[in-house]
Amino acid sequence: MVHELPGQYTKRVGMTDTLSVFLIDDEPLLLELYKTKFQKEGFTVKTSPSSEDAFNEIAHGYCPAFILFDINMPEHSGYELLEKLISNPALRGVKKIALTNEGQDGSLARIIELGADGYLIKAQYTPGQVVEEVKVLLARH
Repeated sequence: MVHELPGQYTKRVGMTDTLSVFLIDDEPLLLELYKTKFQKEGFTVKTSPSSEDAFNEIAHGYCPAFILFDINMPEHSGYELLEKLISNPALRGVKKIALTNEGQDGSLARIIELGADGYLIKAQYTPGQVVEEVKVLLARH
């Protein structure tokens, strides 16, 4: 189950009536697995192998419905990414979910403090289950 934080999930429906998801993780195999699973469920998916690449996509106007991001990444950590995402007014309605193996209380508390809308512990979910959790959140909100 997604550890959800207070707030509403808003659906941003694109021209094709599909939801868009931005996956940010430095592990190419995981990015491809998640991308495939989300696409099979009708999501429009964009991936980024780094926080730096993600910053560039957002700077060029990309605004998805959901951003799922890893915490442990080179260049800039997921914490730094989250801080930048939260401070960007154009992303206020975008839900930010940490998809991480950081399961220690201190790490999870920091994710919450920085303003993430929730988190999933990677080791506890298959990519298909991650998609299902996102769908549950969408149905609930």
